[in-house]
Amino acid sequence: MVRASCEMSPDEKQTAYLMSQSPLLSTQLCSLFEIASALEKADAREAMRPDALVNDDEDYLDDL
Repeated sequence: MVRASCEMSPDEKQTAYLMSQSPLLSTQLCSLFEIASALEKADAREAMRPDALVNDDEDYLDDL
């Protein structure tokens, strides 16, 4: 989504300017965001595995 310049914060304007001046920086930032997103998705998938939800090291019935 593209935002109008008047709606952007000063930091967003500076980032947009720097990215427009350096295609390599833009590409590197996009790659970093894609890597971070992929890692977050992998962590979420790992956390949702059925065996990840069970902790076999503790007996929860002892606490009752």
